[in-house]
Amino acid sequence: FKAHCSLNASMETNKAELKEKIAEAKTTGERANKSRSAINYLKQSIEDLRRERVLHRLNDSKADDASTGDQSQPEEESEAEATHRRAIDQEKIVYKTSFDRLRVLKPEIEHISKMIEKCRATMQSQFDQWYANLQARNGVLGSSTGGPAAASAHGSAYAYSEQPSTLSSASAPSSGASY
Repeated sequence: FKAHCSLNASMETNKAELKEKIAEAKTTGERANKSRSAINYLKQSIEDLRRERVLHRLNDSKADDASTGDQSQPEEESEAEATHRRAIDQEKIVYKTSFDRLRVLKPEIEHISKMIEKCRATMQSQFDQWYANLQARNGVLGSSTGGPAAASAHGSAYAYSEQPSTLSSASAPSSGASY
């Protein structure tokens, strides 16, 4: 039944597309998490630099008894802070881009999932109808022509055609059809 069902191709296409979207969402989420971790690390590094600078100034002011510390050292540390800030800005751009892409992917994934579920339900309904028609036809053939021996003379299996309610005699799964 499943091989002859017209919905099977669209279901397989949707499954493949869903798999691609989920894979893209995973990689995008990982990229966003890496950016967030990098941002947190850089923020901690800036705090550490500031702490070191404050401790260095306190040590210099105690040693000199004046607040005339070496001015080149704070400039170097502020350059390090500026470098870290630029890196934070770059990571924020990556994070925002990744987050925005995830925001777009989520409804797409949900939509495809709903389409697959609707297709499954429709296929199940068509199969139930096909199977009921098959059983009814087998029952009619069996009673009018003399039972199972006569059914095998006419071809014991019926195939599903494009119309779920139409049956044609050809080789197809017997009453124990599965999908």
